[in-house]
Amino acid sequence: MVNIQERIDLIRDSRIQVFTGVKDKQEARDKLNSEIDEFLAKGGEINEVPLGHTAFGKGGLSAKVAAGWERSPNAIEIHETSNEDILERNKSISKKPFKVKTERSSSNNATKQIIQSRNLKQIIAKFGNGDRKRFCDLVGVSVPSFNNVARMDAVFSDESFDRVLLVLETFEFTPRVKKPKYTKSTNPDHLRRTSVIEARKKAIIDGKSEFMAECSNHGMTRYVFEGKYGGRCCACRKEQNLKYRKKLKGEL
Repeated sequence: MVNIQERIDLIRDSRIQVFTGVKDKQEARDKLNSEIDEFLAKGGEINEVPLGHTAFGKGGLSAKVAAGWERSPNAIEIHETSNEDILERNKSISKKPFKVKTERSSSNNATKQIIQSRNLKQIIAKFGNGDRKRFCDLVGVSVPSFNNVARMDAVFSDESFDRVLLVLETFEFTPRVKKPKYTKSTNPDHLRRTSVIEARKKAIIDGKSEFMAECSNHGMTRYVFEGKYGGRCCACRKEQNLKYRKKLKGEL
């Protein structure tokens, strides 16, 4: 926080700055007056510049001032025009009749776009494997153009859309093959691995670090956690370690 002495110093400095600025301005005025007095003492004259003076006009004056133009005392007055005068002036002005811009073409294009998109979507719903490419080849359009019209990103011409309707009358759709529903695998090894995962989940819930599960080599045996989901048979891990040690010793 600023103490009292610092505040006094700040106020004194600000007053000194204001006084200095006023003093400088007064000195500039005195200097200008002294220069004017010296100019007049040497025989100089001060000429008053008339209204409209410019360096580019005739004799240093503008064309209006040189021709004797004087400013009218009523030039700044505003004269209001009566409503009758305004109405008479508007009658004399020839105006073209106002016409509303019609957007019949754009509205027709929008309607045509909606109709074509609906029809193509119904056709796409019946397409089987390879029908889209075959249908587009018969119509004579590309597959991307066909898809753009279905998405309402483009519009077919009347001739192209007539060809679509003509081909549709005799087109044979490929019957769709329904995909079979997912069924659980009956593979014995898959079922065994699933049981190992379930046993691991149960061991985690019980707070154990090992569990009993079926091994493909040793039957029901002890397992330990390995990886994110499964486990490792302790007997298989022991055999693998012995085999690796014998390999290092050169016995295998």
